[in-house]
Amino acid sequence: MERHPMFSLERVANVSVILMCLLVGLQAGRSWLPGAVATAVVPSSPATGYSTGESIGPVPGVDFAAADRSLVMFVRSTCGFCTASMPFYQTMVRAARTTGAKVQFVAVSPEPVETTKSYLSLHRLNGVAAAQATGFKIGGTPTLILVDSQGKLIRAWRGKAPQEAEGEIVATVLGSDGPQGSVAAER
Repeated sequence: MERHPMFSLERVANVSVILMCLLVGLQAGRSWLPGAVATAVVPSSPATGYSTGESIGPVPGVDFAAADRSLVMFVRSTCGFCTASMPFYQTMVRAARTTGAKVQFVAVSPEPVETTKSYLSLHRLNGVAAAQATGFKIGGTPTLILVDSQGKLIRAWRGKAPQEAEGEIVATVLGSDGPQGSVAAER
């Protein structure tokens, strides 16, 4: 019995559909699963649309002059990488308090302030101000922007920080050249 050419064409089409589903599934997993892909920490302007020394503009309810430095943390309650970053953010806030560094922490989200406050509270990120704002030149969440007392960019990082970079980030935020490995050891 001779096979009709349509059977082989149908088989090729079925295999193609299966392969496409697998590729789409892999890409979706990388985008949506927290911690599935560790994104690189990117210094300064590549992480944002700002250049070093440029003002990031006002953040509602935040006075940058109230501290030597401010860490503006762009987060979203629905962001898996933001949630995966919360233990590191807790460590950073704790380190600032322990050392007496004059750093204020502000979580900025496009979500209502009450949603952001609840999200911070859920993750025990106490003492971090919350603001609702949009229009900042960032590529996504989480993004950390360190500014001086005039709101000018010192350094920025985008994505979930790899654990080996956390010590350097904390030292930069605190304005010190302290031990690089101590932060990772605290977690």
